[in-house]
Amino acid sequence: MEISERASARSLAFGAVTSLCLAFAATVSVSDDATAGSFKDDAAGPTSTWGGLYVGLQAGYGWGDVDSVHQESNWWNFSAPPSLFPSSLEGGVAGVHVGYNHQIGLWVIGGEVAYGKSTLEDANPSPFFPTLDRHSAEINDIFSIVGRIGYSITPSTLIYAKGGYAAAKIEVSNDDFVSGNTNLSIAENWHNGWTVGAGLERKLAPNVS
Repeated sequence: MEISERASARSLAFGAVTSLCLAFAATVSVSDDATAGSFKDDAAGPTSTWGGLYVGLQAGYGWGDVDSVHQESNWWNFSAPPSLFPSSLEGGVAGVHVGYNHQIGLWVIGGEVAYGKSTLEDANPSPFFPTLDRHSAEINDIFSIVGRIGYSITPSTLIYAKGGYAAAKIEVSNDDFVSGNTNLSIAENWHNGWTVGAGLERKLAPNVS
């Protein structure tokens, strides 16, 4: 029995994602030079900076859709192979990220790399032996490299959008509980894609947001 390695993630979404960042901000210098007979009053700007290196943690909940293909006849097939099996996954996600920001006035641009583990999974019974056989899909690892652009609406609040490359490690398997073989057939591979998102970041302390 064979499961195609052409399993693919059709979509992946996250809700209620919480992130904690520790920033190593670049220093800001202010000139107090003045020429004789003149007065210089700098325009008001943010009293804190979003620029510099940062590392952080993130956690949340996600949903996803995965399609897998069975290349041979088996207890899960309704039609002649190859047969498409869709799965709707959900579960928790947690990971780490590191990035760098450069601030130009109130605008903030940068990049970020993130890696996370997930418990997103879905299991469906065989249409012929629903109590004895099961088809499962799960996403174990998630990786992304994105660019970010943001705007500091207050000295302690940043709104941003981001997008870039993303990859997920997907595992699909068939389980046969009669034989006791919980991995009757299995396929696990990384699959490439893209990601976009937006959010709001608020400073809790000078270097913590």
